[in-house]
Amino acid sequence: MGDLPLLVFVNAGGADDGDQAVRQRLTDAGLRPFPAEVEDLLQPASAWSAVARAGAVAVTCNGTEFYRPRPGLVPEAWTQMVVATGRVVLVWLPGASPPDDEEVLALLRRGAGLWGTAALSES
Repeated sequence: MGDLPLLVFVNAGGADDGDQAVRQRLTDAGLRPFPAEVEDLLQPASAWSAVARAGAVAVTCNGTEFYRPRPGLVPEAWTQMVVATGRVVLVWLPGASPPDDEEVLALLRRGAGLWGTAALSES
């Protein structure tokens, strides 16, 4: 997993409808439970895309901006990895705070979250 640029996110705002509703919305947008084969993960979800502009990568879902990092928040190496691989691997985990890096894969394997790929577009 270290060779893929991950974007791990949680329900940090504590949406009123909770993790189950967030999970349903993300599933509707094409994210899926942990697949048996990593190759399944690398197939881009059609609703998601990423674009690199001015040294930053923004992720959109169905044409609406989903994530744009504040300047200086994301290491340049991550942005370079997105450009080199042509994708961002999206990982959603339930809860209000992100887990430690080592916990992400273990949580996914237990079925705790969803993931999918946003392909990097040329624009």
